[in-house]
Amino acid sequence: MKARRARRMSLIGEYAMNIPTEKEIVSPVNLCDDSGLLNRAAVGWSRVPLQKGNLKGAFLRKKRWDYWCITSDEFIFSLTIANVDYVGLCSFYIIDCAKKEMYEKTVATPFGAGVEQGELVDSPARFSWGRSSASFVHDPSSIHMKAFMPGHKLGDFSCDLTISKPAGHETLNVVVPWDDRRFQFTSKQNTMPASGKVTLGGITIEFDASKSFACLDYGRGIWPYSISWNWGSCSGRSGADIIGLNLGGKWTDGTGSTENGICLNGRLYKISEELVWEYDTKNFLAPWKIRTPLSKDLDLNFVPFFNRRGHTDAVVLKMCADQTFGRYYGTVRADGRDVPLDGVLGWAEHVVNRW
Repeated sequence: MKARRARRMSLIGEYAMNIPTEKEIVSPVNLCDDSGLLNRAAVGWSRVPLQKGNLKGAFLRKKRWDYWCITSDEFIFSLTIANVDYVGLCSFYIIDCAKKEMYEKTVATPFGAGVEQGELVDSPARFSWGRSSASFVHDPSSIHMKAFMPGHKLGDFSCDLTISKPAGHETLNVVVPWDDRRFQFTSKQNTMPASGKVTLGGITIEFDASKSFACLDYGRGIWPYSISWNWGSCSGRSGADIIGLNLGGKWTDGTGSTENGICLNGRLYKISEELVWEYDTKNFLAPWKIRTPLSKDLDLNFVPFFNRRGHTDAVVLKMCADQTFGRYYGTVRADGRDVPLDGVLGWAEHVVNRW
């Protein structure tokens, strides 16, 4: 009996030693030093955005984006403002979940013209080019999203939305270091109630804050030319709980950082393990499997119903993205208990970029 107990304790100790840890950032910090290199003190994660994305230099390698996506059972809507140095972008897409149809449009500008973005997550982001415009404006309790874009075949696009910031709501904020010259700060925020209106020609979509959730993907970094990644996210209800997930893969491998976390009822539970992603690259609409290899923190099946595919090949610029939308099933471990997911709406993507 004593021998079996000793062996069990040995296995528990070995298992615990294999689970990685990451530094939690608890005070404001600059992403870069005075020369534009990575400030090593910024490497880690935080529960609120404390990192200042003070990028400089690195011409054509800087990437800045503010991506918002709002989900409801009926519709998925996204609006992005981005500047990847050699091009500025403002884009939207709308997915009708029942019809499995998508409407989208992008306005591109040379060398980031028309794009304004700040160094803090709560800084406003704006786009203005010709008749097209968009803005994300933060106040202490909400984010206001407005946009107008003419020229879609169905008619003009506009939106006027409010995303609530619940008091004390925690988010996932991570600095990923490839090396001192290539690094990324990302803020992932989900389970944020969203309300308002989106119109496209004769289509009007109303989002109700009691049934709709917003997710933010905020990025500021200096990237390598070639990169691939997985990203998964969802927000929704599980019984009496409100749960959100952010799941990453490939791009963080070997850096000592991950972008994996569970938001349960506004509290963040960080996962420092790299995840195992299993899916069919010849059929992205087949079910996906995502799990933690060392613990029981996460064991999920993702069942897609729509693939938003984007492939661009322009010699020096190649972007291949399969962003699938569907529902998550399985369990995650947070707050000392197993939390079931039974059809929580979200997405999972496979991206290979040369940019």
